[in-house]
Order: sequence, then C-alpha cells, then structure tokens
Amino acid sequence: MKTIATMILLTGLVSLTGCATKPPTFGERILAEGESQIAISKMWEQGKKDTREGEALLKEGKKLLADGKDYSRKGEKLLANSSADLQTNRQAFKTLALSANNLNTSKAASDMVARLEKLTDAWEEAEEEVEEGNELLKRGKSAQEEGESAIKKGQQLITDGKNKIVEAEERYKQTSK
Repeated sequence: MKTIATMILLTGLVSLTGCATKPPTFGERILAEGESQIAISKMWEQGKKDTREGEALLKEGKKLLADGKDYSRKGEKLLANSSADLQTNRQAFKTLALSANNLNTSKAASDMVARLEKLTDAWEEAEEEVEEGNELLKRGKSAQEEGESAIKKGQQLITDGKNKIVEAEERYKQTSK
C-alpha cells in the first residue's frame, strides 16, 4: 500500500513539474534567434579576418624566402671569389717569402717587404670576404626558414578562415529555413 501511495505521489510531482516548464515566448524566441545570428556573423567575420591575415603572412613569407635565396646566392658568389683570392694571395706570399734568401741589398729587401705587405693586405681582405660570404649564407638560410614558416602559417590561417566562413554560411542557411 505504501508503494502504491509513493508511486501516485511521484507521478503527481512529475506531472506538476512538466507543467511548470512553459514554452518560450515569441520575444524569447526572437532574442535567441538574434543571438544565434550574431554568433554566426562573428564566426564569418573571424574567418574573413583569418583569411586576410593568412594572405598577408603568405605574402611576407614569399618575400622572406626570395630575400633568403638572394642572400644565399650573393654569399655563395662572394665565398667562391674570395676563396680563390685567398688561395692565390696566400700562395704568392709564401712564394715571395721563400725568395727572401736571395736578397742582396736593403733596397731589394725594402721592395720585398712592400710587396709582402700588399699581399698580406689582399690576403686579409680575402679572409674578411670569406667571413662576409659565410654570414650572407647564414642570413639567407635564416630568412628562408622564416619565410617557409610564415608561408605554412599563412596557408593554415587561410584554410581555417575559409572553413569558418563556410561553416558560418551553412549555419545561416540552416537557421534561415
């Protein structure tokens, strides 16, 4: 008997609770639809913003990539030329220095010292150009890596942005039906 009374009581409570929930009013439905439309609009705008940012990153990345390749080309050319100059001046210095044993006058020694100084200067200049060439190669590699990274991020932003735009348009179509 207690079980039956408990069941009747519970059934009454459930039916009262069900009646207590009222459907949304016309104003509440319009407000909910408006909030939904705003959320869709924000998603679409964010997608457009992401796409623009992605395109800017893509452009910047391509420029960095091109600059990096240019630095690398210049560095390789400078390195090739300066390495050849370095070898030539080093060898000329050594050859001239070995002939110092055949000097008979102070004038000849003075002339040899002047020529050795010129070779030394050219040798040092070639060494500096080798360093500069290596620095250009490093700068080129770094710019290319930054460019590739920016291109990758830009492409991802464009893809994500377009996906947001498509999703927002699909949601709008579904809510407009």
